[in-house]
Amino acid sequence: DYDLLRQPPKNIWGNPIRLADLQFDNVDKAVSSSFNNAISTLIHELVHNRQFSNLGLCTFFIDYISQVVWEGCSLESGCDFDKGYEDAQYEQEAYDYENDILPY
Repeated sequence: DYDLLRQPPKNIWGNPIRLADLQFDNVDKAVSSSFNNAISTLIHELVHNRQFSNLGLCTFFIDYISQVVWEGCSLESGCDFDKGYEDAQYEQEAYDYENDILPY
């Protein structure tokens, strides 16, 4: 069973293949942008899939909601769930992984 998140594919020399190494010549920019967004979202959500698989449904759900509330709410300024979402540990892990392997 192959797990892209734990072990990226390798080229014929044994080096990891990163999406940054792939080139898409002669592709319309709008299509390229949509493709990039789709790949970015897929990779991001695969990280959440791995988190969910490792922790189980209840633990992942409780941890995720707790992180969003903890990071987004304070007594001084109330709750900003957009900030909580962006700063949540599980989201940061997904964005970090996405940024590590994507060229944009």
